[in-house]
Amino acid sequence: VPHDDWVSSVCGLTAGGILTGSYDGIARLWTGIGVAAGSFKAHQGRVTAVATLPQQQGARLVLTGGQDGAARLFRLTEEAAAA
Repeated sequence: VPHDDWVSSVCGLTAGGILTGSYDGIARLWTGIGVAAGSFKAHQGRVTAVATLPQQQGARLVLTGGQDGAARLFRLTEEAAAA
């Protein structure tokens, strides 16, 4: 499932996947072969930056920055990332 607008930021994951952020306000996780593995609404406006931190207690930590002036930290479990 591609983003509905421009992809504005990309971050490689240590496990081989990719995290993208888009002007559609969505952050999306991809497998190493380009299959969408999960997505979530990150901002009301454009996502302008994405990053990840090392996993903690079985959850992936994802940071996003947006045109709405907010920086957000998301804690994604494997189940949430696959939704």
